[in-house]
Amino acid sequence: MFIIDYNKVKERVPMGRTTRLLLVMLLLILMGIVPISADPIETIVPYEIPKGLINVIQRSENIYIPFHSLVEEEYPLFKVNYSVLLDGWLNICIEPVNDTLPEILVNDEEVFLRQTPFWQEMVYEGDFFELAVYPSEHLNDTFTVVQDDVFVTVYDVYSWLTLLGNLTFSLDPREAINPEFTWTFEKQVGETTLTFKSDWGDFERVDYSWLLIGEGMEVEQDTTRFITPVLHPGEYMVTLTIIDEFGYSASSSQTILIEPDPIDALYDPALTEVTVKDIQYPSSAGVNELVDLVFGLGFSCPVPRDMRVDLVDVGTDEVLASLEDHLNGEGTEYYSLSIATSKVAAPMNIIVKPSFLNGEEWVEANGSSFVIQLTAPVEDFGSVPGFPIAGVIMGLVGLFLLKKRYW
Repeated sequence: MFIIDYNKVKERVPMGRTTRLLLVMLLLILMGIVPISADPIETIVPYEIPKGLINVIQRSENIYIPFHSLVEEEYPLFKVNYSVLLDGWLNICIEPVNDTLPEILVNDEEVFLRQTPFWQEMVYEGDFFELAVYPSEHLNDTFTVVQDDVFVTVYDVYSWLTLLGNLTFSLDPREAINPEFTWTFEKQVGETTLTFKSDWGDFERVDYSWLLIGEGMEVEQDTTRFITPVLHPGEYMVTLTIIDEFGYSASSSQTILIEPDPIDALYDPALTEVTVKDIQYPSSAGVNELVDLVFGLGFSCPVPRDMRVDLVDVGTDEVLASLEDHLNGEGTEYYSLSIATSKVAAPMNIIVKPSFLNGEEWVEANGSSFVIQLTAPVEDFGSVPGFPIAGVIMGLVGLFLLKKRYW
């Protein structure tokens, strides 16, 4: 019997490694077992079962009598015991010298040997494995006899070739968790996009948990080895917790300080965006008529801005109406303005032209234009003052001239 024993360095062990090993060896000596240790963590155990046979293995084969064993001799076994003293992945391989594969039981379970390693398992300190190597059955001869009026098939001479080879035990120790992480950032005005990343572990086997606390927020994200939050200026505590496939966990934390933007940078005109949207206007109107317009103003202003909106006739460059407002932050405001249409029955091309004050200069933003089709009013002669009297007089004059000429 063998105990294959490896030294283990544990995290947060209450006693020293040397003390623990001495206690283990003392216990093994008291049990009468010799430990086998190896460095690196691999041990090769040769096995051998000489060529042999078993005579007279008898089993009842009478169909009228329940099956029972009359005589059965055991096959020879080669046993190896493995005691785990280190968390990790256990690999067991077999290498037959004469290409004759034996049968193997691992903890009394038959295993399939036609793969290398034929056994892989995640193991913990204290796990115990028992391997039994034995020959396959090779029947040489049988005959049937009658014993006590019972037909008995006698399996005579089971034999096997010499079993010779090596068993290799190797243990990939559990890697200590390294929860440290790195971070990079991409700074923009008003906010910063950060990337927190861990370079440790296999993301398919390891669980990562990120916790961000700061500036009135507490966000926990279970994800892969990296996250990319968008954070505003302030101080944040970032904690990464990693749980490996063995159930061990470790954490690390970092304090991240995002400085506010310089105030001068916020006044860069390129950072202020103003867009005209959702213009509502009549598609047609009469000349010299008062019409109402409604439009929205989408804005993004990192600092307070004085705004002005002009409604301009593109054909004449005349400002038809204006308004002013004071905007800050992000959002959309809606406004209403009234304008008088042209006195000429022709399409009016009007542009909504926003601008904002930067220092002492007005900076134009992107405008939006629209067209109102103007139509002339239909004349109603019956409504023209003096029209009936003038018609009568003109008729009388006509008759008088005709009479003077022909009469």
